[in-house]
Amino acid sequence: MRNDPRSGNGRGNTAPRASDGPGGSVPGTSGDPRGALPGLYIHVPFCKTKCPYCDFYSITSGAPVERWLEALAREAALRRGLFGTFDTLYIGGGTPSLLREAEAARLFEILAAAFD
Repeated sequence: MRNDPRSGNGRGNTAPRASDGPGGSVPGTSGDPRGALPGLYIHVPFCKTKCPYCDFYSITSGAPVERWLEALAREAALRRGLFGTFDTLYIGGGTPSLLREAEAARLFEILAAAFD
């Protein structure tokens, strides 16, 4: 799916879309005949430096972490109730380990409030 024009940015985004499920159903929901639970991917876009080989969106300033968390909370609230239970949480980026302990705790609070 790399550089698939359906992925939106042509830069290697391989995130699944709701329409990728059978008959356009969302994996892990009642419309999914496979019964598989979906995973949730959270992209943490912060890095110390931008690696020349990296094709993912990232920024090298940690200054907007609080704004990113606020935006993530709004986005998660919009998706509340849309999905059932996730069996896996993927956290990537960027460099998720750059989040401070309080920022990581806030991330998990946001996710726990919005998803099973």
